Amino acid sequence: MARYIRFAEFLIGLATGSIVLIVGSSTLHGNGGHLPWFYASPLLLLGGSVLYGLLFMAAQLVTMEEALHGNPHTAFSYALNETLGYSALICFLSGYIWLVYAVTNFA
Repeated sequence: MARYIRFAEFLIGLATGSIVLIVGSSTLHGNGGHLPWFYASPLLLLGGSVLYGLLFMAAQLVTMEEALHGNPHTAFSYALNETLGYSALICFLSGYIWLVYAVTNFA
């Protein structure tokens, strides 16, 4: 479990750092501090990966605590953990792919 939590922390750090860098760089460029329209969707996907990553970490910890107290590890908790973890990863990867595409085609 520690490995999964560590990976989620790393993914969340990369996603939040990217969001901060992209939004922060808009103040250094022109356009009155506004980002171009083509950054919106990739930033939303990166934000979604942060949200799913945080929910994944919380679900992992709750599942572990339940197991430590003798409660069974149910199929629902397993499916929830898998869904949140993979959703975070998919949002992160698709956000970065979309960001690279947007920057190279529109900027």
